[in-house]
Amino acid sequence: MVAKLGRLSTSQREDINKHMRGLRNQGLGLDDRRKIYEGLVDRSLQGR
Repeated sequence: MVAKLGRLSTSQREDINKHMRGLRNQGLGLDDRRKIYEGLVDRSLQGR
């Protein structure tokens, strides 16, 4: 995961983190957020 994050731009990481903060604030559980986070990172890398 660290290697994947290193390949993202700063703005991509910021967008993902903003989205994840919103999910955390909605009360979504840690396991669910982890799966979503990994999916967002993978999709961001494919869109490059």
